[in-house]
Amino acid sequence: MRSLSASEIKAIDRYTIEEIGIPSMVLMERAALAITAKLSEYYPKKAFLIYCGTGNNGGDGLAVARLLYQAGRHVAVNLVGDFSFATEEEQTQLTIIRNLKVPEKEDGLASTEAGDWIIVDAIFGIGLNRAVAGSYLEAIQCINASGAEIVALDIPSGLEADTGQVFSEAVKANRTFTIGFYKKGFEHAKAVEWTGDVEELDIGYPRESLLLEALNKE
Repeated sequence: MRSLSASEIKAIDRYTIEEIGIPSMVLMERAALAITAKLSEYYPKKAFLIYCGTGNNGGDGLAVARLLYQAGRHVAVNLVGDFSFATEEEQTQLTIIRNLKVPEKEDGLASTEAGDWIIVDAIFGIGLNRAVAGSYLEAIQCINASGAEIVALDIPSGLEADTGQVFSEAVKANRTFTIGFYKKGFEHAKAVEWTGDVEELDIGYPRESLLLEALNKE
C-alpha cells in the first residue's frame, strides 16, 4: 500500500484538475459515490449525521448527504464554521442540499439516539495545519462524546496527515474511508487510535505513470 504526504496528494489533485482536465466537482462526486456505497454496505439500517466543515472535505460530506437522502436514507447535516468562507465547490453542494431540503441539525445526538445513528466526520481534510478551536473544537468534542459509531472521511479531523500527530484534539473514528491514497501519517504507530480501520477508496485518479509525472512536476 503506497502512502503519500499531504503535499504529494495536493500535487496529484492539481495535476488531475489542471493537466488532465477532470474538474474538482467531478472528483468530489466520485469520492461521494464511493463513500456512499461503503456507508450503505456497512450500515444498511442506520441513520447518518454528517458534520461538514467549510473546505472540500466538507463538500464531500454534503455530496454524501445528498446521495444518501436521495436513496431514501435518514440523514442530517451539521454545518461547522463560517460558510461564507466555504470553497466554491462546497457552496454549490450546500445550495443543492438546501434545494432538496436535506435536514440540517444544529446540535449533536442525544444519548438515546447514539445506537441508531452513524456520525460521519467531514470537518477537516489533509490541509489542516493548526490546532482546532472555537466551533470546530466544540464539534469534535461533541462527536467524540456522542457514543455513536464514527466514520471519518479521508482523515479524522484534527489529525496531521504527514505525522499522524494530533492537533490539540481529533476525532476518534471507528473507521476511516481515505480517498485516493493512504496518508503517510497513518503509518505512525498511534494513528490507529484515531483512524480505526482504514479503507482506501479509488476515485479514478490517473494511472501510475501519470501520477509519477505529477509528482515530478513539483
